[in-house]
Amino acid sequence: MNLALGTWHVLWKDISLERRTWGSSSLLLLFSLSLLCIFQFSLLDSSPDMGQRSFAGLLWLTILFSSVLGFTRAMEMERHTAGMEALLLAPIPKAAVFLGKLLGAMVFLLAVEVLWVPAFALFCNLRLSLKEIMGLAAPLVLGTLSLAMMGTLLSTLCTFSRLGNVLFSLGYFPLALPVLLISLQATSQALRPETGSQGPWVHFLMAIDLIYLISCFLLFDYLVEE
Repeated sequence: MNLALGTWHVLWKDISLERRTWGSSSLLLLFSLSLLCIFQFSLLDSSPDMGQRSFAGLLWLTILFSSVLGFTRAMEMERHTAGMEALLLAPIPKAAVFLGKLLGAMVFLLAVEVLWVPAFALFCNLRLSLKEIMGLAAPLVLGTLSLAMMGTLLSTLCTFSRLGNVLFSLGYFPLALPVLLISLQATSQALRPETGSQGPWVHFLMAIDLIYLISCFLLFDYLVEE
């Protein structure tokens, strides 16, 4: 089976499983609503300028913890159903398993981010113009891609360990920190262009995505075999 077809089968398997259970989606929705309520009370008496400066930090903090919640939930499901073992034994390239899982994580995270951005803008008293929305698209997509690649690789490896959730968090947070800081700067400058151009930060994210993609492709096959 070729790479593209194998990737599609893995992606469709993850999407179909989520559609049947709605486990990760329901947990993520409750988590996001809780954070929105907490942030709303914390910014209740703040000025519009404070809300603008807080938007990027609150958004990426929610993305970070929501991605952890989604990946740990996916690990539990794979562990209980032995789904990862079945995928690795299937007659498809190992790279197809990684790409299918990666695309599934991207679809999941970007879908909820489409809901988060207007919700956070509303709670932070922001009126986003079309130019600002387009400026937010690049850091959101590139930053989410980096987090999805790291999370896919680590969650696949940690699925086979009894301490998988702990090991995942220990590896994920240090790797996510530079991506988070760069994405935060790019998002902030998309909303406040007077502080500087977001171009260099977007280029940093593109370089990080390329490095992570090459590294994951080189490491995934070897690590799952080990």
